[in-house]
Amino acid sequence: MDRHELLNAVGFQDQWAVIKNAEDDKPLYDGRWMMLLGESDGTYVLYDCDKLETLRRPMETTNLGTIELDPEREKGFTCGGLVE
Repeated sequence: MDRHELLNAVGFQDQWAVIKNAEDDKPLYDGRWMMLLGESDGTYVLYDCDKLETLRRPMETTNLGTIELDPEREKGFTCGGLVE
């Protein structure tokens, strides 16, 4: 089962965005791509693939920029590329 099939099986789309501060529209988290898991109780639920952690951001202080669905990845791509 590939990554896309696995995400669909657990109910997530392979949807990624650059997260920005709503006040000044500047990228957060060093401009890294975050997987958008969904929305819940006025927050975006995101997955930081590089740091292997899930986080929440209030929708009123967050802009989603450069949204991409099913991005092309290099062969053998795995999360955690920035983890030391």
